Amino acid sequence: MEQKKLIFLISQPRSGSTLIQKLLGAHSKIYTRSETWMMLNPSYELKRTGIEAEYNKDLAYRGLQDFISNLPDGGREKYIKKIRKMYLSLYGEYIQKNPEKSFLDKTPRYHLVIDELIEIFPEANYLLLIRNPLAVLGSIINTWTKENWKKLSNYKVDLVNGIDNILDAMEKHQSSMYILYYEELLKNETNVMTDCVSYLGFEFEKNMFNYYQDESEKWLYGDPENIYSKKGIDTTNDEKWKKNLPNPQYWRALYDYLMLIGEKKYTKLGYNYGESLAILQSTMPAHTLNELEIKTVSLSSFLDSGKKSLVEKQYIIDARNKELKNKQAIIAQRDKTIKQQEQYLQKKQSIINERNNEIEEARSIIAQRNEALQKKDEYVHEKQAIIDARNKELENKQALITQQDKLLKSKSKQL
Repeated sequence: MEQKKLIFLISQPRSGSTLIQKLLGAHSKIYTRSETWMMLNPSYELKRTGIEAEYNKDLAYRGLQDFISNLPDGGREKYIKKIRKMYLSLYGEYIQKNPEKSFLDKTPRYHLVIDELIEIFPEANYLLLIRNPLAVLGSIINTWTKENWKKLSNYKVDLVNGIDNILDAMEKHQSSMYILYYEELLKNETNVMTDCVSYLGFEFEKNMFNYYQDESEKWLYGDPENIYSKKGIDTTNDEKWKKNLPNPQYWRALYDYLMLIGEKKYTKLGYNYGESLAILQSTMPAHTLNELEIKTVSLSSFLDSGKKSLVEKQYIIDARNKELKNKQAIIAQRDKTIKQQEQYLQKKQSIINERNNEIEEARSIIAQRNEALQKKDEYVHEKQAIIDARNKELENKQALITQQDKLLKSKSKQL
């Protein structure tokens, strides 16, 4: 797959990137799928800071840089080339049956690695989507955090760093990327999308606006709540961030965000700072700013609440790990005791088996002796029967002799 067939769509989250992705994905020459997040890891390997790991990231970075710088015949350039080849082949797997198509990777968090992406894929196509930061924050609150304000800490890097990253990209890489504004898309969808696909080298297709008709693939990430339910572009999205301004905490969050960005950055992004400030001032749900600040919490407190929350979570994790180790030690001791008992029982059983064998042998001997005694008894009975028969025979002979003696005596007297 060639670099020119790779398209990156980069923005802050909640900037309308899923809508742009769906519109472009409906083009016959573009394939896209759920946010890949694939290039974050290889890009962060080229950065010294910005990521945490179980291992020492600084040592890993230094080790990798040493490896890269000493690569024979090329050093860093060779490493980048190898990375480029590998990931182009992965992207290409999805369009190998339709090689005429380009692959669109829409991953908003690529705003964190724009420099690294352009270094890896200098010939790829880059779309930078910008939306009014107040609308971005409003959408994050209405969609993701709701009334759980502390969850805003999860999006600090997008709300704070995201602005600087986008401004930096506009300044350094404007010539190598196409910048489009979400609000302009809502006002003039045909012209914006015609210019966008023309930048990518394609002809505009009206069928792009029927993106919602394609339900062949449901994505893991994006905006499933709205993108699949709406039949086309909702032009009212431009004003939705204003609807909750009567809510004091919501108003305070947006006001603080505008102050955090400041007029210079807000204007560089392409928005009217004075106009947005006037909207907020005219809708302030209190008599004075001081009064509102007393009954609300600052945005910075919510953005930084994650630090305390992480410490508390780590404390809980450490406590649970300690508890788990104790339980594991108890289980190990129990296992050891059970094993000893099993060994004892095995010895007992062995002794019992030996005694049972001895008993069986004794029984066998007794049985053999009983059998021998029974045979002897039978022999004695046989002998006794012979003796009895001879005794009877002698008795009969004796009786005959006695009778003969009587006859002889009788004859003697007659003579």
